Amino acid sequence: MEKQTNREISAYVYYDREADAYDIPFYTFSDLNATRKFKIDSDKPGSIINKFTKEFDLYKIGRFDLHTGKATLEKKLIIEGNKIQYLKEELKHEIRNEA
Repeated sequence: MEKQTNREISAYVYYDREADAYDIPFYTFSDLNATRKFKIDSDKPGSIINKFTKEFDLYKIGRFDLHTGKATLEKKLIIEGNKIQYLKEELKHEIRNEA
């Protein structure tokens, strides 16, 4: 993960592979926080990401400097929905085995 200054936030977006479309971007301070948001969003009952997790990927699309207002564009895959779905299934399996 690329380290950034506390003056910058990064922009992320979900890409729906089935629809071949991007969602509305969101901002956070790190790839880790964005990945956590993806996991949380995929756990929300009734959400489209919950229902079709495997069809969504998370991309970092740029950075925004809070002091200068300068935006820098990039496109970097952070995590595929398949991996989030796999992690969710593994966790369910581990919980059942512990019970």
